[in-house]
Amino acid sequence: IGAPDVARKSNHYDPAGAMFNYADVNHDGRIDKQEFGSFMKSV
Repeated sequence: IGAPDVARKSNHYDPAGAMFNYADVNHDGRIDKQEFGSFMKSV
């Protein structure tokens, strides 16, 4: 799952960007299966 860099810059008022930033544990701009799994468990 990829997302444009825009989401990261606007995440202070963009819920989707904030969620993405939160789920992207190692901040490589991608959410891998492991990150996604732990994110889904925490929600």
